[in-house]
Amino acid sequence: MAYLRINEIKSTDDSIDSDEIEMTNDIIEALLITRKVTIPGSRAFGLSHVFVDMPAPDAVNMITVELAEAMDEYIPTLELQDVSATTDTDGTLALDIRIGRR
Repeated sequence: MAYLRINEIKSTDDSIDSDEIEMTNDIIEALLITRKVTIPGSRAFGLSHVFVDMPAPDAVNMITVELAEAMDEYIPTLELQDVSATTDTDGTLALDIRIGRR
């Protein structure tokens, strides 16, 4: 069962076109589902997943910090502006992600 999903990724100022949003969505999805140190040759890719057992507000804060750091490395032209989340009835965090240009 999934414990988090991307609900929406939007540009904060509409300066990012739909193709770039789609590419960013693909990279962020890969970062979210990949646990750090699990990819040989790219051990830093992914998130630590320590947020899995945290309460939702704490998990969102940890995801925000780790995702911002990962975006600095893997999507250097964009920056994370905001992450908010709602919890589905099955406990899945639905993330709303806002990004902007550096």
